[in-house]
Amino acid sequence: MEEIKSEIQKMYTLLGGKYLKKNEVISSKSNKYFAVVDQNNGTLVVYQGSGMENIVEQKWRTEIPTERINSNGCVVGGYSLLLTERGSFFILGKNQNGTDIRLWTNNSALDIGDYYLELQDDGNLVIKKGTPENDLGNVWSSLVKINQSDNPPEFDNLEDKWKFLADYANMGWGESRTLAYFGGDKYVLMHPSGSQNDSSIDVGNALSGVVVTKNFLGPSFAVIAKASMMDVQQGKNNISGVDVSIFTTEAKAELSTFYAGAGIELDLIDAHASLFDLTLGLGLETGAGIKDDSLSLHIAGCGIEIGRKISIGVFGTSFGIDFGRLFN
Repeated sequence: MEEIKSEIQKMYTLLGGKYLKKNEVISSKSNKYFAVVDQNNGTLVVYQGSGMENIVEQKWRTEIPTERINSNGCVVGGYSLLLTERGSFFILGKNQNGTDIRLWTNNSALDIGDYYLELQDDGNLVIKKGTPENDLGNVWSSLVKINQSDNPPEFDNLEDKWKFLADYANMGWGESRTLAYFGGDKYVLMHPSGSQNDSSIDVGNALSGVVVTKNFLGPSFAVIAKASMMDVQQGKNNISGVDVSIFTTEAKAELSTFYAGAGIELDLIDAHASLFDLTLGLGLETGAGIKDDSLSLHIAGCGIEIGRKISIGVFGTSFGIDFGRLFN
């Protein structure tokens, strides 16, 4: 592990929305354990001991596959931990452009609220709901599996799991939410409603996961692998918001009760502004059925949609209107 300098900052709790960075540690109240982000590889490690010069043993650590670091924009260091307002934390690393890349998550995304991270005197790293002054109980633990019902939720299939993680019951009609895939059985809700900044610019994004959309006829799922040179977002709601991706490649497979399709795209611009959608590029989407409450037919990138969505596309270049954004 990279040596941590003497100007180390010790804290006993980490509040939601805050970072644990280089030269910072979370300590148990008894000072018998401490947690630190390893600056060599981004793992979060809990040690028994009062500091780096007095380590007794390693108690627990995260594992970040080497291939995830190598495949996420050439992460070069700057590792940190971010505790979110949904009761989960991410291990982040910076790429060559200085952009934070998500490398690992504990996958405990819950309702938006107050959460804080604390290291107990037995070396158990926990996320608690509430505040240090108003502890409402543990929602995640490094050493013990915990959830609100004391038993992990069981799912008959992946679709049910995706709906649960996307909080499908509370989604608006026509709303889509993205679950990022982190390997194994880990999916994490990205950019949940109400948690985005008013604007953001991301450079060099790569994502694999599932897009869950709520439709009148039931949910639809799109399994995607996507990379873009730049993403620009402005505004928090669908009517005033603008979302533009530049130089994007995407492969996807879509499935719902009434639709099946797949495709690959290479887009110069993929833009969504208010109710309107515009894509300039090349694509080979093929599919048929009722998709997003619209009659949809696409063959080799050419097709139409009529219903909640009205659109026309020719070899991947398309223009459309989505009336569902009026409702969420």
